[in-house]
Amino acid sequence: MAEKKTKSAKSTKSAKTVKKTKDKVVKSIDINKDEIVLDIKEELKSKIKTQITKEMIDDIKNDISTLVKEDVRNDLKREIDKEIRNSSKRILWGRRGKIFRRDIIIIILLAIIGYLLYYMYNHNYVSFSINSNMNNVAITNEKKVVSNKEDFSYLLDMVNVKLPLDNNNALYLYTGNYKETNINDSIKLTMAYNLLSTYSFTPDDIKSAYVKLFGTDKNFKNVSFDYECKKFKYDDASNTYSLINDECINTSNKEIIEKIINISNKNDKVVITTVMGIYDTSNKSLYNYKNVYTPIAVDLNNNFNIQDYQNKLDTYKYTFIKDNEEYHFDSISN
Repeated sequence: MAEKKTKSAKSTKSAKTVKKTKDKVVKSIDINKDEIVLDIKEELKSKIKTQITKEMIDDIKNDISTLVKEDVRNDLKREIDKEIRNSSKRILWGRRGKIFRRDIIIIILLAIIGYLLYYMYNHNYVSFSINSNMNNVAITNEKKVVSNKEDFSYLLDMVNVKLPLDNNNALYLYTGNYKETNINDSIKLTMAYNLLSTYSFTPDDIKSAYVKLFGTDKNFKNVSFDYECKKFKYDDASNTYSLINDECINTSNKEIIEKIINISNKNDKVVITTVMGIYDTSNKSLYNYKNVYTPIAVDLNNNFNIQDYQNKLDTYKYTFIKDNEEYHFDSISN
């Protein structure tokens, strides 16, 4: 019995001990639990803070990146626009500079050309044309551009009658000494027509050409005349000229050959000396016009020089007088 009580007391004591130990453990666990909760909370706070911080940093980075990109884009755009404007200005100024230089060069060239034309005109080296007051018919005086200032050979073209040998007046000027006052009226109009460039002309047109050639209209008369193989008829009733044939039929194998052998210019008077002969194309022979039956040379080649036969041919002197910067026909003599 006593033993049972002793055992019971021991059991009770053991139970109390166990309970105390359990209470201590529970209390210890409660203390640790609070610490663990605190630790977990701190850890969660740290993780959440880290994550939030990272997200905020990422957002800030993205915002900053966007802003920087926009700024860079705007800066680049401004730089590009500025460069384009500068390039445009350079190109524009370059073009303006080229255009300015081109215009200056053109002006200088035109000035040089104008001066040369003026100089050559005053020295009888350029071609020019004037218009008569009637019907704008051109009167021309073709002046040859030559290197020798004493070359006035264009004047001979002004008086060459250019008539074929089957025309009765072809040799008219070679048969004597003539001045404007004693040359046949139709021959004078043939000579004046050299200065016209049309088949359609008025009496005033041919008169203007006459004055340009002879320097006066004192002895001018409207008459019919021939030129080359063409015939111009004057109608007194209508005061008009008309071309009555425009086809040339050369019935002769012979032609007039005339070459300048000397030109002198003194005291505003030009004298052109020529040698003239008749050339037969059928037998390649050369004749003096005073004897067209006996040749002075035969079997000539196409490039023969008539001056080689000058001593067997006749020479002629054409005289021109300068008046108001123009030369007018004065006489022909042999």
